[in-house]
Amino acid sequence: MAEDDKHSPTTLPQPPAASPPKTALCITELDRGGAEKIFSLLALALAKDSPPVVYSLRSRGYHRQGENFIGLLESSGIEVVFLNVRGPFSVLAAIVRLAGSLRRRRIEVFQSFMFHANIIGRLAAKLAGVPAVFSGLRVSEKKKLSHLRIDRATAPLVDGWICVSRSVADYSVRAGRLPPEKVTVIPNAVTAEPLAGDPEDKMPPALFPAYEQDRRRKAVVIGRLTEQKGVDWLLETAPRWLGGRDAPDWELWFIGDGDQRQTLERTAAALPHPVREKIHFAGWRPDIPAILAAADLLLLPSRWEGMPNALLEAALAKKAALATLVDGVEEVLGQEHLEEQTCPFGDTDAWTRKAKALMADTALRDRLAEANRRRAVSEFSAEKMVERYRACWAERLAAKRK
Repeated sequence: MAEDDKHSPTTLPQPPAASPPKTALCITELDRGGAEKIFSLLALALAKDSPPVVYSLRSRGYHRQGENFIGLLESSGIEVVFLNVRGPFSVLAAIVRLAGSLRRRRIEVFQSFMFHANIIGRLAAKLAGVPAVFSGLRVSEKKKLSHLRIDRATAPLVDGWICVSRSVADYSVRAGRLPPEKVTVIPNAVTAEPLAGDPEDKMPPALFPAYEQDRRRKAVVIGRLTEQKGVDWLLETAPRWLGGRDAPDWELWFIGDGDQRQTLERTAAALPHPVREKIHFAGWRPDIPAILAAADLLLLPSRWEGMPNALLEAALAKKAALATLVDGVEEVLGQEHLEEQTCPFGDTDAWTRKAKALMADTALRDRLAEANRRRAVSEFSAEKMVERYRACWAERLAAKRK
């Protein structure tokens, strides 16, 4: 084995031969978001053979009504247990409760998503004697080095880390000093169809109801309005590429909510005419496939990511994109069409140049959109993701049982 290969994260193991183990999945919360959607997709796929038990660190009442995955999971026969974590003083009680629940159910595989669920989950799972304990790493923790230190300190409690992209895995091994032999890459999946059982009668009216008559082009940003997503920088750059002469028939739509929304709306309102009139905040929406179908271009101005679900969904919807070159973006878009659709975060000149090129050239957008669609279909199917999780769990569980 080459020296470089010896210290790189492990790749896809062989498919499992054994029957599905008793599995528990744990996440911080179940409000709708990218990580929560992938988590629910995994739980629903597992439920076809053997329903997992799902744990949320939050209480049922904490979740936003009508904007979570709880009803969907429960209607599919999946038990959802709420650990009622409200702050640091309730963490110990949650660990004890979770450990007792896992022990009573004789859980064999425990998989957590997101940092707080990872830490509470791995402590409880080891306390309960769960044979195989896995944690999910969904971003490169470049802004929260304390998370890396805690992961490293509790590494003996973890049998495997599952990273959503090669760049997240490499960073976690290099900067976090996680054991490379315990690190596996399993990319997110993407599906344009509503998850089975998701009630379509609760969908709101179309965001662009007059789209066929209104030929204004629409660039969309989909995601939480937080520091991570880089919307503040995008708005600062907007006068350079969304101005009247450069993009007379384009609008910019933000789909999502978050703690920066009011600040960002004030920033947008202070932009010069006619840019400010072209910017719209739609809030959280459940009809992302319909929005993408009606959009012309996806923008992803993130400061950091892991494996951006919005970019995956746009690719499956056959849309071109302009993204910052952060973790997971290269893996979604592929090398061949990366240069035309990416630039470093903060490079306003490059962003402006590429945004103008994409907005001005329908043929360019169509060519990139077709390539993005082909790659999404071939590389990021839900079936492939679930098979990889099952294979990883089975391999590590078999090794523990020897």
